[in-house]
Amino acid sequence: MPRRPLIRVVLFLGLLAVVTGAGCGSRVTGTAATLTPGSPAPTGASVGAYALTIANVTRLLHDNAGFMPLTTLDNLRVTIASSADEVDIEARPNLVLDERTFLLQAGSDALVAAKAIFGSYPSVQRIAVTLDGTFTDAAGNSIVEPGVSVTLGGDTVAAWFAGTVVAPDASTVLCYADSYAINPIVWDVLSPSDRGCLTQPTR
Repeated sequence: MPRRPLIRVVLFLGLLAVVTGAGCGSRVTGTAATLTPGSPAPTGASVGAYALTIANVTRLLHDNAGFMPLTTLDNLRVTIASSADEVDIEARPNLVLDERTFLLQAGSDALVAAKAIFGSYPSVQRIAVTLDGTFTDAAGNSIVEPGVSVTLGGDTVAAWFAGTVVAPDASTVLCYADSYAINPIVWDVLSPSDRGCLTQPTR
């Protein structure tokens, strides 16, 4: 029997209120007008509050989380490459309403990360955002593995900032990402309308 998603229902009404506030969860937008870079670090800054460190990136992510209503930074882990040009962000939501919401959460996290990191650290050329999911295997055991992964390059996001390309929202950011991967367990449950502009689980 194939593994199936484990959908958590704790605090259902709390999330439902958030989703309702964002248009009943059907569309969580981040338009070109609102997707603007964060405050850049001062030129030459390499220490203190402006250094590219895990602590500072974590703070920036939380500071920008309100930009997208369904952002989830639960169980957050940030990794910075020694070359300072790549940042990996991994989170695992404590609450998932359904697979559609999970996809929107991943898109929201990617947009928040783009705004927070690319707008503040010109040295960063790539970010990878992974939203882990808790799934149930055939034996009924809970397992944690990547649910949705999104990779964004600096040039891609710079075009959004500049307005030369219309910035995507949480439901379309994967279509405009440099690459993405959706766990087959999640992909198989998504309806055609849930998938929207996505035609395949990976690119």
